[in-house]
Amino acid sequence: MRFYDIGRNYENLIRDDICRVFPRVEVVKDDGSSYFMGDSDIISLEVRNFKEASGGYSNYGELVLDNRMNRYSVDLHPELRAGCELHIHYAMGNRFNSFYRFSLYADERGFQTFAEGSDKKCRVRLRDYSAFLKDSDKGKDWTGHETLVHGVYCNRAIPSFSLVHVIADRAGLTSKDIDCCLLDKEVPFVRFTGSVWEELSLLATAAKAHLECTKDMVLSFEGSPYDADYPGDDAVSWSLDEDDITGWHSFDLTDLYRNSLRMKWTHYRETGMTELWRYRDAPSMYDEEMRTVYPMGRGSREIEMYESYEAVYSVKDSGGKEFPVVKAFDLDSREIFEADIDDSEGSVTVDVYNTTSYPDRALVKLSSPVPTNLRRAVIYGRAIIAEQNFCHFVRNQAGINQYGTSSENITNKYMSDTETEGIPFYEKWAGDTLEEMSRMRRGLSVRTNRALFHARAGALMEIDLSDVCGIRVEKGEITSLVLRYRKDAAFETTVTVTA
Repeated sequence: MRFYDIGRNYENLIRDDICRVFPRVEVVKDDGSSYFMGDSDIISLEVRNFKEASGGYSNYGELVLDNRMNRYSVDLHPELRAGCELHIHYAMGNRFNSFYRFSLYADERGFQTFAEGSDKKCRVRLRDYSAFLKDSDKGKDWTGHETLVHGVYCNRAIPSFSLVHVIADRAGLTSKDIDCCLLDKEVPFVRFTGSVWEELSLLATAAKAHLECTKDMVLSFEGSPYDADYPGDDAVSWSLDEDDITGWHSFDLTDLYRNSLRMKWTHYRETGMTELWRYRDAPSMYDEEMRTVYPMGRGSREIEMYESYEAVYSVKDSGGKEFPVVKAFDLDSREIFEADIDDSEGSVTVDVYNTTSYPDRALVKLSSPVPTNLRRAVIYGRAIIAEQNFCHFVRNQAGINQYGTSSENITNKYMSDTETEGIPFYEKWAGDTLEEMSRMRRGLSVRTNRALFHARAGALMEIDLSDVCGIRVEKGEITSLVLRYRKDAAFETTVTVTA
């Protein structure tokens, strides 16, 4: 991840600090047309770009406008309402040298007009599109894609099986709204339970991808180190030294240190052809060969009485442990199932055999015109089974010896078994994550009057304060970026990096 490319000329203008940087705000109407607010009406604008604890990146801000001429009255301008899209540009020297940086929206409070004495103003709190994705679970209907079978992390060529696309579809986003990498890490089965943004953030954590609603795309899911086509980019995008910095704050991040990972999640895996159900309802008896049989033909058993009798699937491993089935495939046909039934009189027939109404059970009804002893009624097929509380542990013994055990408990339903470098992906992910977390890190927050409007959370930069306090961060990852414009003050950028 790098800063946005603004060209060498603009970069030199920022470094030389020879012209004033100011924001321009473009109002986008419902019909797609747009217009710019008065540049001189902007009293202040603050925008924050940061990494969330859940794994995604968000943008929030606040705009204050001079409203003495009632230019921003909702009654006069109905397009200025909650949800209104605003494009934030940053101009250098004049309005013709501008760079489009953020696509933000007025929050649910809309354009708030107020007065301070004789000064009339308008305040707009801004958020990016992720705010709508976070609210997607309000009154949601998950019936369309409540579950997905044989999905992959992201693949724009097969959006119906791409988890990024299927999740985003719940918010009405299409392939043209999404920019994603290629990650064919398979997830055999997943059930969506959170908001669109929560699900995407969890998936981004599993993929170590950069998830953000950007100025260019409604949704961006890129930069995963597990993408074979992603070359990786650890280059520094910008450098600051003591001549650029007006204030700084250094702090330890010992709360992020871990030397042991404990991973636990419901692990889904697919079986080959196996027994999924066998009739075993009591009462039973033994025949002359000491085999368990089930007397039938008297109409007293549930499987004889009800068309909705449920044959719930399950699978046992070689050790006898039983696993529930969440989805079955290639099930025996009615003819095969009926031909395989074994009873003493050969009189049992299949009245109902429904394997399509439910993914994890069949509806069965058997009958016999005469009394008989049922020896065998079995359904075979392939299945995806759920292993509850599946665990994987990894530790850094050297770190444990030095600092004692510091553990992190991780639950992520998007962990994949797809082989990666000769091991299951979740093992590779755990090793990579532990390597990151078992390194003692420090944080550094600096303020500068350089207008780094093209900076991005997630990018790398160098900060050199070695002559001031002995601190130098050669490659610090930006975790938070704040851009502050005030009409009566110098432009200020606050950057927080982790090293």
